[in-house]
Amino acid sequence: MGWLAAARWDQLQSPAALWGMIGAILFVISDTSLAFNRFVKRFRNAQLLILSTYFIAQYLIARSVAF
Repeated sequence: MGWLAAARWDQLQSPAALWGMIGAILFVISDTSLAFNRFVKRFRNAQLLILSTYFIAQYLIARSVAF
């Protein structure tokens, strides 16, 4: 997802593609944090990091579609 969003932004160079790329990167960070917290080692404030990056990512991806 992150790779395709970055390729789209590289090709289009539009604000919508930029929002989508940032959203995709935040989504990858959210999922990676969730997996690390669940399967490797629990860390402090994991829920805050996971949920904040997830919801911001969802907002930016939705904004890129609506732009």
